[in-house]
Amino acid sequence: MFLIYSEQVVNEISTTSTLSGEDAYEGNMWTRSSLIAIRDLEAPVRGSPEFGQYCWSDSTIVAPVSPRAESNPTFSDVVCHKGSFLSPLYLLYFSGYLPNDLETITQEELDEALKKTIEDENAWANFSNLFDKEVTADNLKVRYLRTQIVFAGPFQYETEELDARGQNIFERYEDKTDRLVEQIAMVTDFQLRISNSIEFDNENYYPTVKR
Repeated sequence: MFLIYSEQVVNEISTTSTLSGEDAYEGNMWTRSSLIAIRDLEAPVRGSPEFGQYCWSDSTIVAPVSPRAESNPTFSDVVCHKGSFLSPLYLLYFSGYLPNDLETITQEELDEALKKTIEDENAWANFSNLFDKEVTADNLKVRYLRTQIVFAGPFQYETEELDARGQNIFERYEDKTDRLVEQIAMVTDFQLRISNSIEFDNENYYPTVKR
């Protein structure tokens, strides 16, 4: 699943960002205001319990026991694989910045971080798919950005059966082909709720969500 951000999309996001002076878009998405808006949109998606339910999990890491799993032994915690949520904001880490630093990063620093990453072939290989294809070290004007979200089954689901404490019992599909239609319906419902929160009816702009 891809979340695709254009100028019109970011203008509609409820965010702490305020446009002013050099922060104005002027057709460029690689600005502080734009990136803050994207950060504010992505945080609740990435942090939602359902993302943890459907994400591509990292089976090599033992997840710490959450209060939910502690109170319901049939529920299993997972750690999402680092590749399950790929945001263009992660490019900032390569230059020693954090997404939460955006309020204090200048446009010059943002441009330098982007240019530095493009010029590093190995680093840019991680991000080129998330940026406007016309972006180069000599053309730092970004018309659109996108985030890639990777889901992977078999999914865990809540049954109607109750345990001795009266809590719903959780089970997991045997594999990704087990009751495939049900699994697709579960993750599609989550995708549509993400889509409906940011998708706008305007054919003159890049689509917000591409599935």
